[in-house]
Amino acid sequence: MKFPTTFSTGERSSAEVLPWKYYQPRTSSPSGGAVVIAYGSDGLAPKWEPEIRRHAEALADAGILAIIPEYLQKRQAIGDGQSDTVFGSIFERHDEWSQVLRDSIIAAHNLPGINSVGLLGFSLGGFLGLRIRDSVNVIVSYFAPHHFPTFGVPPELAPLKGLGSKTNSALKALIQHGEADSLVPFKTHAIPIADDLRQEKATVTWLPHPGANHGFQGTDTANSDARDKSCTETVKFFNSHL
Repeated sequence: MKFPTTFSTGERSSAEVLPWKYYQPRTSSPSGGAVVIAYGSDGLAPKWEPEIRRHAEALADAGILAIIPEYLQKRQAIGDGQSDTVFGSIFERHDEWSQVLRDSIIAAHNLPGINSVGLLGFSLGGFLGLRIRDSVNVIVSYFAPHHFPTFGVPPELAPLKGLGSKTNSALKALIQHGEADSLVPFKTHAIPIADDLRQEKATVTWLPHPGANHGFQGTDTANSDARDKSCTETVKFFNSHL
């Protein structure tokens, strides 16, 4: 079955059509589930694209439709690899990007054969995904920030912090984070995210990765193991709960 390569986002007066990449289920009996994948601030830059694609392909191999919406192409589009520009725009545009992801979830629900949609977010994508957690009942978040700026500012003084007001007590969340993450430190981000979700009565599965850094980058054992284990556990989580 062929799916559309674009989706609509925004109100009528400001609606845009944006592209999304999709990976069709590769089984004879698709699950009827879809997962929207929200990349991080670098988009699908070469440094990050292989792991994001590996997750999409693993989901497809499990019978789940994987969709990657190009949310950074919304108005004043920001290209892949321009994380500095993205960081400078987060305070102004995080709600707008969140809405694009929300619209992509709505569009995924309307695809033929799809009866449930989850969300997989990496870094900034995890932060944005958690802020629209009322739109899905299953979410996997990788090394997501709890506040911005992520480093050098006490959490209580950060101008943008928390998961937003859209709570979801039915949510099942898998939180994955490297314990050696220096960009988005584990103790001041992963732990508060899990605590906030539990306070909302969401069901939280906790998966820290000892010795792994932000993005699980590197050829060392800690990061290699984190990449492999995290992908396997993500697919299992969606298979169990989607």
